[in-house]
Amino acid sequence: MHVRESAALRGGALSADEVETLYVGLVRTYHAAIVGYIHSMVPVVQQAEDLTQDAFLKAYLALADGEPPDNPRAWLYRIATNTAIDHIRRSGRLGWVSLDRLAHLLRGADTAARVEAAEPLQAALAALAPNDRAILMLFAHAGLRAPEVAEVLGITPAAARKRRQRAREAFTRAYREVDGAV
Repeated sequence: MHVRESAALRGGALSADEVETLYVGLVRTYHAAIVGYIHSMVPVVQQAEDLTQDAFLKAYLALADGEPPDNPRAWLYRIATNTAIDHIRRSGRLGWVSLDRLAHLLRGADTAARVEAAEPLQAALAALAPNDRAILMLFAHAGLRAPEVAEVLGITPAAARKRRQRAREAFTRAYREVDGAV
């Protein structure tokens, strides 16, 4: 019997064994993706790993307190987003996006050219508000679609698309300022 079906028979609560089984499966499935996503918002890999650990601890505690999520992927990204944004706000530091995605786009260029091209992009992302960075990273880095982003952020899919549009516009303005193309 599936964990969700078993929990439904008992009124939504998970047994300790079911919590552990579900949690281990979530970590195995999503850990690397969550680390990469959080690293796209904070500057240091170790910070991203620590925040990922915090996010998974929050997920474990939430599983132990309630029923399993309907969409575990969106649920984990919501926890990761809130954890990263809280960290950014508390620390007052701006995050930097990893170069992995940019390197993919600039395949064929030498390392110096890739780094040079990445600097204005990183600076523009760092200039964005944490919520704008989060929405761009949920769509671009995490590869979520509007309904999933909406679930992560607790908004409608239409609002997710509108926020993405506004974040793109803010990014474009920031990029032009950084790149001197105003």
